[in-house]
Amino acid sequence: MVSKSDAVWAIDIGNNSLKALHLSAESAESGVVEVIGFDNIQHGKILTGSGVGAAERNELIALSFRRFVSQNDLSIAEVVVSVPSQNSFARFVKLPPVEQKRIPEIVSFEAAQQIPFDINDVQWDWQLMEQSEDGENKVGIFAIKNDIVTEALEHYSRENIQVNQVQMASMALYNYVLYDRPELARSENRATVILNIGAENTDLVIWTKSTVWQRCIPMGGNAFTKAISEAFKLNFEKAEKLKRTAPVSKYARQILQAMKPVFTDLASEIQRSLGFYTSSNQNIKLAKVIALGGGTKMRVLLKYLQQSLQIPIERP
Repeated sequence: MVSKSDAVWAIDIGNNSLKALHLSAESAESGVVEVIGFDNIQHGKILTGSGVGAAERNELIALSFRRFVSQNDLSIAEVVVSVPSQNSFARFVKLPPVEQKRIPEIVSFEAAQQIPFDINDVQWDWQLMEQSEDGENKVGIFAIKNDIVTEALEHYSRENIQVNQVQMASMALYNYVLYDRPELARSENRATVILNIGAENTDLVIWTKSTVWQRCIPMGGNAFTKAISEAFKLNFEKAEKLKRTAPVSKYARQILQAMKPVFTDLASEIQRSLGFYTSSNQNIKLAKVIALGGGTKMRVLLKYLQQSLQIPIERP
């Protein structure tokens, strides 16, 4: 049996379902991670559907959790979750050459100066990103507001599920490609863009061999559903179904026409973010976009974005 020390359940509360992945490390030395289980519990309703208030949303999530717990043993693994990237912070600073034991002390001082919130109102951590031959250290400082973490963990605490680790969604995406796609991190001058299109937000992460940059765009798949809802005078649930079946619908052209303004707005927001990044990092070329999230199921969206951004886009 897998011990709790080398296995985790990674859980994500999505708009349509609760998704969970059971992972086990074969050994600390090998660095190999094995998928030993997964689950996908559909909610009774879409959480952002029309007429679904906060109380009903909480109850829908609770029901999904209870079904998940009844089907899986959480006692043999730690639970890790990610929290939305809104109101999160990432900054990279160079530290002068110092003894290794002094780095935490200096980083604590830098964090208090760099984080644009009261240090007591955030959860924060740091990571040594690069160490040059002359001893100069480059560290990343990451923070997210306490109320964001507390809100995300309420669903777990209500069901007496102990969460052992919490990660910012953008940094979870960064860790994913760093571990799963190491061949993309060989250069300081070529960056990979990670685009995670969710229901309400789109996480954009840009990374090179030793740097990472993030932005959360407040637009996702629900914006397309709402556009269809307004154009066809449908409730949210019916509009969502129409969106998902658009490629085979006899109304495909009208559906795409209804969504066209959202395509344009999302592409513009992404382009604006990439433009800001490249203006500050003129020696870095954006080489590839890796697209994730439920929004990427709209294949026409990725085709449109690739034409707009003029950067190759792939799904894992």
